[in-house]
Amino acid sequence: MTGFIARSIGLMFLLIVPTTWACTTRSGGGGYASNLTVRAFYAAAPLGTLITPWHSMFGGADGHTYYFGGCSSTDRIAITARGSSSLRYVAMVTVGGNQYAAYEVTPTSPLFIFDHVTEIGSLHNAGKVTTPVTDISNIRSQGATPAPGGAGGRDKERTSYFQYALVGRGHLMTGLPSTLVVNFTSYPDAYPSLNINTSLTASIDVEMPTCAPADTTVTLDDVSLGELNAVGKTSGAKDFSVRMYCSGVGRNMTISLIDANNKSNIGTELTPSAGSDAQGVRLQILRSGAPVRMGSSWNGGGTSAAYQNVDLTARYYRAAVGARPGLLGAKVTLQVDYN
Repeated sequence: MTGFIARSIGLMFLLIVPTTWACTTRSGGGGYASNLTVRAFYAAAPLGTLITPWHSMFGGADGHTYYFGGCSSTDRIAITARGSSSLRYVAMVTVGGNQYAAYEVTPTSPLFIFDHVTEIGSLHNAGKVTTPVTDISNIRSQGATPAPGGAGGRDKERTSYFQYALVGRGHLMTGLPSTLVVNFTSYPDAYPSLNINTSLTASIDVEMPTCAPADTTVTLDDVSLGELNAVGKTSGAKDFSVRMYCSGVGRNMTISLIDANNKSNIGTELTPSAGSDAQGVRLQILRSGAPVRMGSSWNGGGTSAAYQNVDLTARYYRAAVGARPGLLGAKVTLQVDYN
Protein backbone atom coordinates (compact mmCIF):
# COMPACT_ATOMS: atom_id res chain seq x y z
CA MET A 1 0.00 0.00 0.00
CA THR A 2 1.39 3.20 -1.00
CA GLY A 3 1.03 6.10 1.41
CA PHE A 4 0.20 9.55 0.25
CA ILE A 5 1.05 12.64 2.22
CA ALA A 6 -1.22 15.54 1.50
CA ARG A 7 0.19 18.94 2.11
CA SER A 8 -1.60 22.25 1.82
CA ILE A 9 0.28 25.13 0.42
CA GLY A 10 -0.88 28.57 1.44
CA LEU A 11 -0.55 31.25 -1.17
CA MET A 12 -0.51 34.89 -0.13
CA PHE A 13 -1.25 37.58 -2.64
CA LEU A 14 -0.33 41.15 -1.85
CA LEU A 15 -2.49 43.63 -3.67
CA ILE A 16 -0.72 46.93 -4.00
CA VAL A 17 -3.06 49.80 -4.77
CA PRO A 18 -1.48 53.00 -6.06
CA THR A 19 -2.22 55.90 -3.77
CA THR A 20 -2.95 59.46 -4.75
CA TRP A 21 -1.37 62.20 -2.75
CA ALA A 22 -3.83 64.59 -1.19
CA CYS A 23 -3.08 68.23 -0.66
CA THR A 24 -2.00 68.88 2.90
CA THR A 25 -1.67 72.65 3.27
CA ARG A 26 -3.28 75.83 2.03
CA SER A 27 -2.12 79.41 1.58
CA GLY A 28 -3.90 82.68 1.03
CA GLY A 29 -7.53 83.65 1.06
CA GLY A 30 -9.15 86.75 2.47
CA GLY A 31 -10.98 89.79 1.22
CA TYR A 32 -10.64 91.34 -2.21
CA ALA A 33 -11.99 94.84 -2.92
CA SER A 34 -12.58 96.52 -6.25
CA ASN A 35 -13.91 99.81 -7.60
CA LEU A 36 -15.43 99.33 -11.03
CA THR A 37 -16.47 101.88 -13.65
CA VAL A 38 -19.00 101.23 -16.41
CA ARG A 39 -18.53 103.73 -19.23
CA ALA A 40 -21.55 105.66 -20.46
CA PHE A 41 -21.42 103.81 -23.78
CA TYR A 42 -22.37 100.61 -21.91
CA ALA A 43 -24.83 102.09 -19.40
CA ALA A 44 -27.76 100.36 -21.12
CA ALA A 45 -25.86 97.54 -22.84
CA PRO A 46 -27.81 94.50 -24.10
CA LEU A 47 -28.12 91.50 -21.82
CA GLY A 48 -24.88 89.53 -21.68
CA THR A 49 -22.66 92.21 -23.25
CA LEU A 50 -19.25 92.26 -21.55
CA ILE A 51 -18.91 95.79 -20.14
CA THR A 52 -15.73 95.51 -18.03
CA PRO A 53 -12.48 93.57 -18.34
CA TRP A 54 -12.08 90.37 -16.34
CA HIS A 55 -10.66 90.92 -12.85
CA SER A 56 -8.88 88.26 -10.77
CA MET A 57 -9.51 87.73 -7.06
CA PHE A 58 -6.05 87.01 -5.70
CA GLY A 59 -3.21 88.78 -3.94
CA GLY A 60 0.54 89.12 -3.96
CA ALA A 61 2.96 90.67 -6.42
CA ASP A 62 2.98 87.53 -8.55
CA GLY A 63 -0.78 87.26 -8.34
CA HIS A 64 -0.88 83.63 -7.17
CA THR A 65 -0.95 83.44 -3.40
CA TYR A 66 -4.16 81.41 -3.14
CA TYR A 67 -3.10 77.78 -3.45
CA PHE A 68 -3.12 74.31 -1.93
CA GLY A 69 0.25 72.71 -1.10
CA GLY A 70 1.59 69.21 -0.57
CA CYS A 71 -0.46 67.89 -3.49
CA SER A 72 0.45 65.08 -5.86
CA SER A 73 3.05 66.20 -8.36
CA THR A 74 1.64 63.89 -11.04
CA ASP A 75 -2.16 63.82 -10.58
CA ARG A 76 -4.98 66.18 -11.34
CA ILE A 77 -6.55 67.50 -8.16
CA ALA A 78 -10.27 68.12 -8.51
CA ILE A 79 -11.42 71.22 -6.64
CA THR A 80 -14.92 72.09 -5.49
CA ALA A 81 -16.09 75.59 -4.63
CA ARG A 82 -19.26 77.19 -3.35
CA GLY A 83 -20.34 80.79 -3.22
CA SER A 84 -22.51 82.30 -0.52
CA SER A 85 -24.02 85.73 -1.05
CA SER A 86 -27.15 87.78 -1.51
CA LEU A 87 -26.65 87.68 -5.30
CA ARG A 88 -29.78 86.84 -7.24
CA TYR A 89 -29.74 84.76 -10.41
CA VAL A 90 -31.03 86.67 -13.46
CA ALA A 91 -30.23 84.72 -16.63
CA MET A 92 -27.79 82.49 -18.48
CA VAL A 93 -25.61 84.50 -20.85
CA THR A 94 -22.96 83.63 -23.42
CA VAL A 95 -19.61 85.42 -23.19
CA GLY A 96 -16.62 84.41 -25.26
CA GLY A 97 -18.42 81.27 -26.39
CA ASN A 98 -18.99 80.10 -22.78
CA GLN A 99 -22.21 79.90 -20.80
CA TYR A 100 -22.39 81.81 -17.51
CA ALA A 101 -24.97 82.37 -14.84
CA ALA A 102 -25.42 86.15 -14.45
CA TYR A 103 -26.26 87.56 -11.03
CA GLU A 104 -27.55 90.90 -9.76
CA VAL A 105 -27.07 92.75 -6.50
CA THR A 106 -30.00 95.11 -7.15
CA PRO A 107 -32.67 95.14 -9.88
CA THR A 108 -30.75 97.87 -11.74
CA SER A 109 -27.13 96.90 -11.03
CA PRO A 110 -24.83 95.49 -13.70
CA LEU A 111 -24.69 91.70 -13.68
CA PHE A 112 -21.78 89.68 -12.27
CA ILE A 113 -20.34 86.57 -13.96
CA PHE A 114 -17.53 84.38 -12.61
CA ASP A 115 -14.77 81.96 -13.64
CA HIS A 116 -13.01 79.50 -11.35
CA VAL A 117 -9.33 79.06 -12.26
CA THR A 118 -6.95 76.28 -11.25
CA GLU A 119 -3.27 76.04 -12.20
CA ILE A 120 -0.22 73.92 -11.43
CA GLY A 121 2.00 75.64 -8.91
CA SER A 122 1.79 78.98 -7.19
CA LEU A 123 4.21 80.65 -9.60
CA HIS A 124 4.60 78.57 -12.75
CA ASN A 125 1.12 79.24 -14.14
CA ALA A 126 1.14 75.90 -15.94
CA GLY A 127 -1.82 73.85 -17.11
CA LYS A 128 -4.37 76.58 -16.51
CA VAL A 129 -7.98 75.35 -16.41
CA THR A 130 -10.80 77.93 -16.45
CA THR A 131 -14.28 76.80 -15.44
CA PRO A 132 -17.19 79.15 -16.25
CA VAL A 133 -19.55 79.34 -13.27
CA THR A 134 -23.07 78.26 -14.15
CA ASP A 135 -24.24 77.75 -10.56
CA ILE A 136 -22.60 79.81 -7.87
CA SER A 137 -23.58 77.31 -5.18
CA ASN A 138 -22.01 74.29 -6.90
CA ILE A 139 -18.71 74.79 -8.74
CA ARG A 140 -16.39 71.91 -9.61
CA SER A 141 -13.14 71.91 -11.56
CA GLN A 142 -11.38 68.73 -12.65
CA GLY A 143 -8.16 70.56 -11.93
CA ALA A 144 -5.06 71.38 -13.92
CA THR A 145 -3.07 68.56 -15.55
CA PRO A 146 0.62 68.37 -14.54
CA ALA A 147 3.14 68.39 -17.36
CA PRO A 148 5.35 65.26 -17.03
CA GLY A 149 8.95 66.19 -16.52
CA GLY A 150 8.30 69.89 -16.66
CA ALA A 151 7.94 72.54 -14.03
CA GLY A 152 4.28 71.64 -13.61
CA GLY A 153 5.18 67.97 -13.11
CA ARG A 154 7.52 68.80 -10.25
CA ASP A 155 5.27 71.29 -8.52
CA LYS A 156 3.07 70.09 -5.67
CA GLU A 157 1.01 73.28 -5.44
CA ARG A 158 -2.38 73.98 -6.97
CA THR A 159 -3.52 77.55 -7.43
CA SER A 160 -7.26 78.15 -6.96
CA TYR A 161 -8.87 81.54 -7.48
CA PHE A 162 -11.82 83.32 -9.09
CA GLN A 163 -12.25 85.85 -11.86
CA TYR A 164 -15.23 88.10 -12.35
CA ALA A 165 -16.59 90.59 -14.87
CA LEU A 166 -19.69 92.70 -15.38
CA VAL A 167 -22.21 92.27 -18.20
CA GLY A 168 -25.14 94.39 -19.36
CA ARG A 169 -28.73 93.63 -18.48
CA GLY A 170 -30.64 95.18 -21.40
CA HIS A 171 -31.75 98.44 -19.81
CA LEU A 172 -30.23 101.49 -18.14
CA MET A 173 -28.20 100.44 -15.12
CA THR A 174 -27.26 102.28 -11.94
CA GLY A 175 -24.20 102.16 -9.72
CA LEU A 176 -23.59 100.27 -6.52
CA PRO A 177 -22.09 101.49 -3.24
CA SER A 178 -19.37 99.38 -1.64
CA THR A 179 -21.10 96.04 -1.07
CA LEU A 180 -20.04 92.53 -0.05
CA VAL A 181 -20.88 90.71 -3.27
CA VAL A 182 -19.88 87.09 -2.61
CA ASN A 183 -17.76 84.80 -0.46
CA PHE A 184 -16.23 81.74 -2.14
CA THR A 185 -15.00 78.64 -0.35
CA SER A 186 -12.86 76.22 -2.38
CA TYR A 187 -11.27 72.91 -1.35
CA PRO A 188 -9.82 69.69 -2.81
CA ASP A 189 -12.65 67.20 -3.30
CA ALA A 190 -11.19 64.69 -0.86
CA TYR A 191 -10.46 67.21 1.88
CA PRO A 192 -13.33 69.71 2.33
CA SER A 193 -11.86 70.92 5.63
CA LEU A 194 -8.76 72.17 3.78
CA ASN A 195 -10.40 75.26 2.34
CA ILE A 196 -9.57 78.71 1.03
CA ASN A 197 -12.10 81.48 1.66
CA THR A 198 -12.14 84.50 -0.63
CA SER A 199 -14.63 87.37 -0.53
CA LEU A 200 -15.35 90.11 -3.03
CA THR A 201 -16.45 93.60 -2.01
CA ALA A 202 -17.16 95.89 -4.94
CA SER A 203 -18.44 99.34 -5.73
CA ILE A 204 -19.67 100.25 -9.20
CA ASP A 205 -19.85 103.65 -10.84
CA VAL A 206 -22.09 103.74 -13.93
CA GLU A 207 -21.43 106.81 -16.03
CA MET A 208 -24.71 108.21 -17.30
CA PRO A 209 -24.97 108.92 -21.03
CA THR A 210 -24.93 112.60 -21.96
CA CYS A 211 -25.15 114.49 -25.23
CA ALA A 212 -22.86 117.32 -26.30
CA PRO A 213 -24.38 119.71 -28.89
CA ALA A 214 -21.93 121.13 -31.41
CA ASP A 215 -21.63 124.89 -31.82
CA THR A 216 -23.67 125.77 -34.90
CA THR A 217 -23.69 129.01 -36.88
CA VAL A 218 -26.55 129.74 -39.27
CA THR A 219 -26.30 132.58 -41.77
CA LEU A 220 -29.56 133.66 -43.36
CA ASP A 221 -29.66 135.21 -46.82
CA ASP A 222 -30.25 138.96 -47.05
CA VAL A 223 -33.86 140.04 -47.52
CA SER A 224 -35.43 143.43 -48.29
CA LEU A 225 -37.90 145.24 -46.09
CA GLY A 226 -40.32 144.84 -48.97
CA GLU A 227 -40.53 141.13 -48.12
CA LEU A 228 -41.37 142.10 -44.53
CA ASN A 229 -43.86 144.85 -45.32
CA ALA A 230 -46.24 144.26 -42.42
CA VAL A 231 -46.11 143.17 -38.77
CA GLY A 232 -46.22 139.40 -38.60
CA LYS A 233 -44.69 138.88 -42.02
CA THR A 234 -41.82 136.35 -42.25
CA SER A 235 -39.09 135.71 -44.78
CA GLY A 236 -35.72 134.04 -45.43
CA ALA A 237 -36.43 130.74 -43.69
CA LYS A 238 -33.47 128.35 -43.63
CA ASP A 239 -33.37 124.81 -42.26
CA PHE A 240 -30.42 123.69 -40.15
CA SER A 241 -29.46 120.94 -37.72
CA VAL A 242 -27.67 121.01 -34.40
CA ARG A 243 -25.52 117.90 -34.24
CA MET A 244 -25.10 116.20 -30.88
CA TYR A 245 -22.83 113.34 -29.90
CA CYS A 246 -24.36 111.14 -27.23
CA SER A 247 -22.08 108.93 -25.13
CA GLY A 248 -24.53 106.11 -24.55
CA VAL A 249 -28.03 104.75 -24.96
CA GLY A 250 -31.04 104.40 -22.76
CA ARG A 251 -31.73 107.90 -21.37
CA ASN A 252 -34.75 109.96 -22.36
CA MET A 253 -33.98 113.54 -23.34
CA THR A 254 -35.94 116.73 -22.85
CA ILE A 255 -34.75 119.54 -25.13
CA SER A 256 -35.35 123.26 -24.76
CA LEU A 257 -34.02 126.47 -26.31
CA ILE A 258 -32.86 129.41 -24.18
CA ASP A 259 -32.38 132.95 -25.48
CA ALA A 260 -28.67 133.44 -24.69
CA ASN A 261 -29.02 137.26 -24.77
CA ASN A 262 -32.02 137.30 -22.44
CA LYS A 263 -32.51 134.15 -20.39
CA SER A 264 -35.84 135.37 -19.03
CA ASN A 265 -37.31 135.60 -22.54
CA ILE A 266 -40.27 133.23 -22.88
CA GLY A 267 -41.49 134.50 -26.24
CA THR A 268 -40.77 133.35 -29.79
CA GLU A 269 -38.75 136.42 -30.85
CA LEU A 270 -35.03 136.38 -30.07
CA THR A 271 -33.25 139.30 -28.41
CA PRO A 272 -30.79 140.90 -30.87
CA SER A 273 -27.09 140.44 -30.16
CA ALA A 274 -24.72 143.35 -29.53
CA GLY A 275 -23.81 145.00 -32.84
CA SER A 276 -27.25 144.48 -34.38
CA ASP A 277 -28.64 147.72 -35.86
CA ALA A 278 -31.72 146.57 -37.79
CA GLN A 279 -34.96 147.79 -36.25
CA GLY A 280 -38.47 146.37 -36.18
CA VAL A 281 -37.27 142.89 -37.25
CA ARG A 282 -36.43 139.89 -35.09
CA LEU A 283 -35.20 136.34 -35.61
CA GLN A 284 -37.25 133.26 -34.78
CA ILE A 285 -36.43 129.54 -34.42
CA LEU A 286 -38.95 127.00 -35.65
CA ARG A 287 -39.40 123.32 -34.95
CA SER A 288 -41.61 121.26 -37.25
CA GLY A 289 -42.81 124.51 -38.83
CA ALA A 290 -43.95 126.20 -35.60
CA PRO A 291 -42.10 128.99 -33.73
CA VAL A 292 -40.35 127.72 -30.61
CA ARG A 293 -41.21 129.55 -27.40
CA MET A 294 -37.98 130.13 -25.48
CA GLY A 295 -37.75 128.10 -22.28
CA SER A 296 -40.38 125.60 -23.37
CA SER A 297 -39.31 121.99 -23.88
CA TRP A 298 -40.11 118.93 -25.93
CA ASN A 299 -39.39 115.21 -25.78
CA GLY A 300 -36.14 114.52 -27.60
CA GLY A 301 -36.49 110.72 -27.47
CA GLY A 302 -33.81 108.37 -26.19
CA THR A 303 -30.08 108.83 -26.40
CA SER A 304 -28.09 106.62 -28.73
CA ALA A 305 -24.36 106.04 -28.75
CA ALA A 306 -23.89 108.03 -31.93
CA TYR A 307 -24.45 111.41 -33.50
CA GLN A 308 -28.00 112.72 -33.31
CA ASN A 309 -29.47 115.78 -35.03
CA VAL A 310 -31.94 118.33 -33.71
CA ASP A 311 -33.63 119.73 -36.81
CA LEU A 312 -34.69 123.39 -36.66
CA THR A 313 -35.40 126.39 -38.90
CA ALA A 314 -34.39 130.07 -38.58
CA ARG A 315 -36.24 133.00 -40.19
CA TYR A 316 -36.81 136.76 -40.11
CA TYR A 317 -39.96 138.11 -38.45
CA ARG A 318 -41.43 141.64 -38.76
CA ALA A 319 -42.11 142.57 -35.13
CA ALA A 320 -42.95 146.30 -35.22
CA VAL A 321 -44.41 148.94 -37.53
CA GLY A 322 -41.30 151.03 -37.62
CA ALA A 323 -38.49 149.17 -39.35
CA ARG A 324 -35.00 149.95 -40.57
CA PRO A 325 -32.63 147.67 -42.48
CA GLY A 326 -29.31 146.66 -40.99
CA LEU A 327 -27.43 143.82 -39.37
CA LEU A 328 -29.32 141.38 -37.15
CA GLY A 329 -27.98 138.55 -35.02
CA ALA A 330 -29.10 136.43 -32.07
CA LYS A 331 -27.80 133.56 -29.93
CA VAL A 332 -29.65 130.51 -28.67
CA THR A 333 -28.54 127.84 -26.20
CA LEU A 334 -29.80 124.31 -26.77
CA GLN A 335 -30.31 122.66 -23.40
CA VAL A 336 -30.65 118.89 -22.90
CA ASP A 337 -32.06 117.42 -19.68
CA TYR A 338 -32.22 113.71 -18.88
CA ASN A 339 -34.64 111.56 -16.95
